[in-house]
Amino acid sequence: MAKISRSKLARGAKLLVKHIFTPMSDAQTEFTAANVTADQLKEPMAPFRINLSIPRIDGASCRVAGPDGNPPFMGIPFMLPPLQEHLSFTTDPRGEKVANISDSAPTIVLDEVSFSFDQRLEPAAIVGSWDGGAGPTGADEGKLSYARSSLLNIELFIYEKRPAWFEGGAASGFAPGRAVWSGKIESLDLSAGYFRLNPWVASDIGEVIDPFKTYIFAIHAPNLATLSPGSVDNDTVLTSVEVSLRFRGTLVPRDSGSDIQNIPQRHLGNPNANLTHATAATTGAGINSATPRPLLAAAPVAGADVRANTADGVQSALGTIDEFARRKLQGGYTFDGDTPMLEEAGSTAAYTVLAVPLFNNTKWGGILSNDWRSEPYITSGIAGSWAIDRRYIPIEAPMTVHHVLFTYNWQRFTWWTGAAASVIDTLPFDTAPPPGQDMRLQIGVGIGTGMKGDSFGYQQIAYSELHNPLNAGTWFNGAVDRIAHGNPKTMPFNPTTASVFGDWPWSLELHAMNTVNNVGDPGPGLNGMASQGKPIFIGRSTSPTASRTDVGGGASAVAGQEQWIEVRARIGDLGADVQNDYDADSMILGSGGLWVYIIGKTHLV
Repeated sequence: MAKISRSKLARGAKLLVKHIFTPMSDAQTEFTAANVTADQLKEPMAPFRINLSIPRIDGASCRVAGPDGNPPFMGIPFMLPPLQEHLSFTTDPRGEKVANISDSAPTIVLDEVSFSFDQRLEPAAIVGSWDGGAGPTGADEGKLSYARSSLLNIELFIYEKRPAWFEGGAASGFAPGRAVWSGKIESLDLSAGYFRLNPWVASDIGEVIDPFKTYIFAIHAPNLATLSPGSVDNDTVLTSVEVSLRFRGTLVPRDSGSDIQNIPQRHLGNPNANLTHATAATTGAGINSATPRPLLAAAPVAGADVRANTADGVQSALGTIDEFARRKLQGGYTFDGDTPMLEEAGSTAAYTVLAVPLFNNTKWGGILSNDWRSEPYITSGIAGSWAIDRRYIPIEAPMTVHHVLFTYNWQRFTWWTGAAASVIDTLPFDTAPPPGQDMRLQIGVGIGTGMKGDSFGYQQIAYSELHNPLNAGTWFNGAVDRIAHGNPKTMPFNPTTASVFGDWPWSLELHAMNTVNNVGDPGPGLNGMASQGKPIFIGRSTSPTASRTDVGGGASAVAGQEQWIEVRARIGDLGADVQNDYDADSMILGSGGLWVYIIGKTHLV
């Protein structure tokens, strides 16, 4: 074990206690203190994935131009910030906050990228809805086309950039700095009869991720929408796109202490809170060893005989250490949020990300004012109506939430007016009185209970609200990052001079959601370098683990019985009719919808 030193026995030297019993005693101390850390394990890192599901990509649903000037070029930003215990802020001599990361923070490595889409088990492409040039109702929509399989040339990129908060909002801070990874899928890879590379996988990448950088996963398929000599659109579509980014992160200790919100009072995450090895006075009985051994006795005194099987004998001592390994090292949580009776492992948690899409399967690819009421999930009424979307995530095992990030999207798309196609790239402006605009995004994360139960309830754990996109102070000044994705000519158009910018030099935004906070107990956050709540435990429970610490300054509304995580958002105007009172062709949400990233720790179970 790395933290245990051993004195080697020189020729002719006497056998001393430090040669045998000292290293074994040190090993027992590591075991009984639950101090076996990642650097002492054969596999010190654990994998996690960011999975991105995209219903469709074609040249109409995404009009952002890529490196060669052709759409579609879809971008999805994300960030992997430090966990709260590794993040801190200091103030430099100019009075500005500086983000710092501790040396114990896990190293995150991009290991693999996989990309797939639906070909119906055929070496063919799927005809898009805009095929034929007569609008989004082509006669061959959804059919297979073997001839168009040659159009399935796809380029993938992961770009890196310094977040805008470090650039002070300067225009030079919006464009990505470099591509940390790229991959190219040739149409031949996807049209072969027997050896199609779908899913297409790139492995052994080994790119270290900077926790203070933004990353943008970009998909460029420039040949999906082409023009034939007869000026008829040959529209091809990628459907059911699945992207999986596999990362590896160094194992870390689990969160513990009374300042962790919603954690079971029974143990507060502390190791051996139920029973200590010293109290048990044994190694504990394991699956492979039914009989526990007593802990090491005091070391033999100087001058004593060297013995084997006595209480202080060499063989007995080695047997105790071997017993710890035979019964397997215990740690982490049970599925109901309890801890093992006796624990030896200290690094039992891993960095993790839940990527949750919202509004990513709308009628046109994005949402616009002119066709507001045709979108699904629009609340009843005209004035003050909302577009609503939500996702449910079953809770299978305990986790703690450290940060919640979300994106907003201004990537342009195409709308069919009934006579011709219009590109939607205009930022929303409300012409109705009172003057100005009151478009809002209200977005939150909650934990719920009630399935097959006698009680029901929701507990909010994170929430944010943005309103008036053309007002810097209420929309984008607090953003973690603003990103110029694609050709500058495809950035959103500003219909008014009310913004501090003219036409926006960015099309993607990354924000931090405010997590709930127990009064007087904030944690370091990323929302414009402001504070947020301490980590929040989420997990199922039985009676012993149902009693929880406060969350958001009070007792949990679900009383430790959470069964699912709900991510929900609504977009609309407090009082205006979006379809009639907003400027024609106003973009309410861009192509691809938005994403919510729940970032924290998962645990060994």
